[in-house]
Amino acid sequence: METRRTRRFQRQIDWYTAGLLVALLALSAGTATAQQKTLRVGIKQVSPFVIKGANDNYSGISIELWEEIAENLDVDYQYVEMDNTNQLIEACENKELDLAIAAITMTSDRLKRVDFSNTMFNSSVSIVVPSRRPGMLDTLLYFFNSWLLNVLLTLAIILVVIGTIIWLVEMRRNPEFPRDPIHGIGQGIWWASVTMTGVGYGDTVPRSLLGRLLGLVWMFIGVLMISSFTATIASSLTSENIRSQVNGLVDLGRVKVGAVEGENPITLLRRQGIIAQGYKTLGQALEELANGNLDAVVHDQPVIQYLIRESPELSSSIGISSISLRKEEYGIAVGMPVDPNQRNTLVDEVNASLIQVKSSGRYDEILGQYLGS
Repeated sequence: METRRTRRFQRQIDWYTAGLLVALLALSAGTATAQQKTLRVGIKQVSPFVIKGANDNYSGISIELWEEIAENLDVDYQYVEMDNTNQLIEACENKELDLAIAAITMTSDRLKRVDFSNTMFNSSVSIVVPSRRPGMLDTLLYFFNSWLLNVLLTLAIILVVIGTIIWLVEMRRNPEFPRDPIHGIGQGIWWASVTMTGVGYGDTVPRSLLGRLLGLVWMFIGVLMISSFTATIASSLTSENIRSQVNGLVDLGRVKVGAVEGENPITLLRRQGIIAQGYKTLGQALEELANGNLDAVVHDQPVIQYLIRESPELSSSIGISSISLRKEEYGIAVGMPVDPNQRNTLVDEVNASLIQVKSSGRYDEILGQYLGS
């Protein structure tokens, strides 16, 4: 009796073992099939994220980032190029693409249609306006700016203070700093000025140890002050000479605005009731702006910066306004699973690999290659 029960129990174990082996084989086969599947990756040309070269070779931030992710996941893929972001989103939604990577802004509307990875790049929507190089008259007029007058007044006070201190230190043993306060402090201010500017005529020099230590410290402080002062004026002159009628989103409704069709900035404008002329590419829109046919162009800032940097003829006639319309985040769009309640495993895998690429330092290398340090 006991033997019969033992045999029956053994047969049940054998059946369970066989079933488990079949399930494991099926799962293994399914995994192998998934790994062998060639992913359809949607892209669009948008420098510096996707750049099309000779023989249909692609490069750029998004391309190199995806290739790092694909290598980590050990998957095969093929690129499918489309004209704009709306087409990429629609193709992912209709299962014509497995995922899409370019410069795709994550929005609430798009999240209803596709899934997204974690943020792959932080961006913003900016305004490009006509600009001109500052002339001599602009530079002269700038010296009547209230901000600059305050800076010059502060600088004059510092020179008086330093000049007075060096006079007090040197007046007893150095004949180049007269004991008469008016002449002595005047000579100290002269010394502080030529030392700060790096001219160094040598007609007045400190001779005491304390005076020379003060001079050494003042030399380094002067270099920093002059460098900062020069850089601030240059930057301000450039900013002041971006002549534009646009000081905010509301002003765009009163001027001729251009944007790229099928992209998020033109959608943003039209939702605000702003009529924007649509163009197929950003390059076309910027050329129209440079030629005087538009007053402003709205697009993603890193894309604008790269295009202007690569086109010297554009950089002399247009510039990016300091106004930022909205902060944005780029992500990798992934088609939703058939069952909406099912977890999107491809998104999980992409996110894990994206974290790996960022933590390894490779992500920063890619950005530095295309956007500079």
